[in-house]
Order: sequence, then structure tokens, then C-alpha cells
Amino acid sequence: ELGGVDHIYNEMKELITLPLLQNPDFKQLNLDSPKGILLRGPAGCGKSSMVKLLSYDCKAALITINGPEVLGSRPGETEDNIKVLFDKCKKLSQEGPCILFIDELDSLCPKRSSGSSNESRGTSTVIACLDEVQYIENIIIIGATNRPSAVDSSLRRPGRFEREILMSVPNKEERREIIKLLIKKLPTSDIDIEYMASITNGYVGADLKSLCNEAVYNAMNRNDDSQVISVSLIFKEREITMCDFKEGIKKVIPSLEKGVEGIVEYKPVLWSDIGGLPDIKQQIKQAVEWPMLHPEAFERFGLPVSKGVLLYGPPGCCKTTLVRAAATSTHTTFISLNGAQLFSPFVGESERIVAETFQKARSLAPSIIFLDELDSIVGKRSGSSRGVQERLLSTLLNEMDGIGVRLDDILVVAATNRPDLVDSALLRPGRLDRIIYVPPPDYQARLEILKISCRNIPVENIDVTSLAEQTEFYTGADLTSLCREAAMCAMSESIEA
Repeated sequence: ELGGVDHIYNEMKELITLPLLQNPDFKQLNLDSPKGILLRGPAGCGKSSMVKLLSYDCKAALITINGPEVLGSRPGETEDNIKVLFDKCKKLSQEGPCILFIDELDSLCPKRSSGSSNESRGTSTVIACLDEVQYIENIIIIGATNRPSAVDSSLRRPGRFEREILMSVPNKEERREIIKLLIKKLPTSDIDIEYMASITNGYVGADLKSLCNEAVYNAMNRNDDSQVISVSLIFKEREITMCDFKEGIKKVIPSLEKGVEGIVEYKPVLWSDIGGLPDIKQQIKQAVEWPMLHPEAFERFGLPVSKGVLLYGPPGCCKTTLVRAAATSTHTTFISLNGAQLFSPFVGESERIVAETFQKARSLAPSIIFLDELDSIVGKRSGSSRGVQERLLSTLLNEMDGIGVRLDDILVVAATNRPDLVDSALLRPGRLDRIIYVPPPDYQARLEILKISCRNIPVENIDVTSLAEQTEFYTGADLTSLCREAAMCAMSESIEA
């Protein structure tokens, strides 16, 4: 009933059934069966649904503790609520297997150094109850959280929540399985599941379910006489089409993208929307597109995948637009950061934003982190300076090196018009090792840019060739601005023009 999580389901079922069904074998071998499992992962990825399905398949009673609901306002109320639920679990275990599920464990058992005295007492009570049921048969404790770092560390040790299982954001194959499951009972037509899986990067199970709901609503509103029809009529008279899903994607934002610093929603940019620069486009495709779309080819030829690309060139030469075109073609999450977003008057805040950006990029992978105006963000280290730029550089180097974590499907792309101000440590192999110069447009590129810029403007008797010859030192941004100013002049002469 849950798509794309078979491996996690099998692992958890084994952890639950072994101690419940073969407890005597564990005793004979002098082994302690695991009592506690911590299920961690982003909100909406199916942690609660997984536990409910496991309790049903294992024929075990299920008691759910919702962290915020257990917290009481009176002194001692939280502890009493916890003890009552654990006592209920112990009584049920006398009749058969019982699973105690603690949802949002981080809110019930935060780190005692950061929580209030009431929360600290709640954490201590949960620890005492966990130790008490350690040697009681037929009991399994499962905790769930989307903030494992906020859970008190004393809970994450052997004898308590000793096994941790990660339910991460579904990848393309897992999203395909979830979508298949969700649309199985819907009256659909011409749904390209493979395409749907490729354009829903960063969506968790709950997001995909919301997307299907939006598609149903769109089908209900898609009526010739502009009247909303009922769901029952959809199943009889109408099919949900790919267009309904595409409209739904515009409304359903992935949960993980909400509130993330630097997430950019932009109009899709095609390579054909960028005039000229054929060699530069090819280099960027090789550095960005190929590793994302054809990783098996790199593995087959034994080629290392570049982790970073630096674009440099004069302002207005479409460096940012080129990166957006690459993000559009690969259907990746695009996270853009600049100096204004990073610099903060609070010590350590800038480094925290960088670290959290990389953490979110890993969750939303495949993703591109774009550092605009790199020279203003980190600059070049000097012997006497120990300011925020140097601390940011150290944090960025650590994140790019992937200390303690994997950086699969994450690419860092930086842009600057002052490469001489970029610290050399960033330009070594394994970091920003692909350096691409984006020059001002030549005659042919200016000609193409002018044609593209005039595409949606009503023009008459315009000699684009002559215009391209007269704009020798214009950048792409200058040419676009020129066409816009010409349109404004025409409109000022006659609003009906």
C-alpha cells in the first residue's frame, strides 16, 4: 500500500518480527532483542503510514503518542500522560504483540539543555519508561521525527532507540511507484508516469497525493458550461488528463521547499531562448546536464563527476540565464544564494545559512546551488583578515568537500565578473574545477539575441542585421533592454500602437 519504500518496510518488519516471534532464540544466544526504533525523515514521507501498515501486517496492537498532544500545562501532567500510555502498552502486551508509536518525538523529548523544565521532565519520564519496558516481551517502541538533531541524545543510545532508519525524499524511481499507486483507482487518460516522476523532484508522498487531488479538482472545473461537476460524475463521464496534472504542479509546492532560503521559482528557460554562445552552451551541458541525466555513462567510462562549475565574464552576459536553462533541462531544484541573503549582523548566522542550504539541497537532490557574485560572498583570504567572508569560505569548503556526508546529485555553480578575487582554494580539483568563460556576444550572437528579444514585440521594417552591427559592445542584457526601451517609445507615441 506504500509505494517506493519496500526496502524500508522489509527492514522494519524484520526488526519487529524477530524479537516478537523469536524471543526465546535471542535469550538462548544471550542476545538482547532491539526494543526501540527511531524512524527519521522529512514530514510527509510516510513514517506514520509505515507504522500503521506494519502493526496491521504483524497483527500487533498499536498505541500512538502524538508528542504535542501529550504535553500538559499543569506541573506533572505531561509525566502522568506518558506513564498512562506506557502502562496501557504493558497491559496489551500480556495479550499479544504491541507497538507503541511516539510521533513527533522531538517535541516530546527535546534536548534537555534547550527545553523548558516541563519538557525536560517529560524527556526523563520517557527515558525511565523505555528502560522499564526493556525486558518486557511483546513490546516494540517506534519513534518518528523530522528533526533528529533536536531529540535528546540520551534517547539515541543502545537499549533505547538503538536502531535508526532513514526515510528520505523519494527519488525518481520511488516517485514513479508512488504515482502508479495513487492513480491506480483514478479514471486517467494519457498519463506519462515517467515524465511525472521526472518533473516532481523534491516531492514527498504527501505532496504527490496533494498533486493527484489538485488534478481531480482541475478535472471537476474543466467543463464547457463553466459549472463544477461532482466527483461521481468524473468517474463516469470524464477522465483526468496530463493537462490536469500539469496545472496541479503549478499549485503544489514541495513541502521541503517551503521556507528554504534561496529556493527560486522562475519561468522555465530553454536553451533556444538564449541567443548565440553555442560553444559555451555545449560546455555547460557537459558540466551540468550530462552528469545529471547520464550518470551511468560516467560510471561506465570511469570518469569522476564534477562537483562545481565557475562561470566568469562581464556583467549582463547571461551567466545566470545559462544556469537556469541547465536547471530547466535537468528538472533539478534550483537554489540561488547571493551576498544579500548570506550576510547577517549575528555571528554564525551566515555559516548556518550555508550549512542549511547544503542540507536542504541534499534532501531535494538532484539540485543545483547557484552562488551569484561569488567574489562578494567569500572573496580571497588575506593574512590579517578574520571576518565573516573568511568564515563563510571555510564553511563553503567543508560543505563542498562533503565532510561526513555524500554529495551525490548536488552541483555547485558559481558566477563572478572578478575571478581574480576568488580564493584559489575554491578553484582546485574537487571543488569549482570546471572554469568556463562567458564572453560578450559577437555579431552572430547579437543577431540571435535581437531576434529572440523582438519575438513578442510587434515590429515593422526593422533591419536586425544593421542593428547587430551597430551594437558591437552591447551585452545580452543591454540588447534586451534596448528592445524593451524601443517598445516603450512606440507605446508612448501611441498607446494603441
